Amino acid sequence: MKILVVDDELPVCDFLEEFLSLHGHEVSTAMSGEEAVSSFRKNRAHVVLMDIKMPGISGIDALRMIKDIESNTGVFILSAFGDPYTKQKAFQSGADFFMEKPIEIDILLQELDKWQESHKLRGIDEST
Repeated sequence: MKILVVDDELPVCDFLEEFLSLHGHEVSTAMSGEEAVSSFRKNRAHVVLMDIKMPGISGIDALRMIKDIESNTGVFILSAFGDPYTKQKAFQSGADFFMEKPIEIDILLQELDKWQESHKLRGIDEST
């Protein structure tokens, strides 16, 4: 599965890229909302793992732009800000999953597997 990791903290991007690659995923990274949208336009990912608080375009705005480009893309929010307002705003904007940092990697992998399986069941082609 193609996954785009978006976080303004390089260690988070590097860790997730390495870990998810070891689990058989094709992973790319972006360090801002602008970079995420640009990267997504060039190389569509099946799932985007997105931070919310970043310089420039916020994760919420980038989420909306990505969903406008391809509504079937899964967008998982990974944020240090897990207050009810932030979660509600993320889900209203189209987020498919929300996890408060620090990332619980086992749960993230389970949710990625669930998302992938649900899309296979709906007949969405993930080979492209």
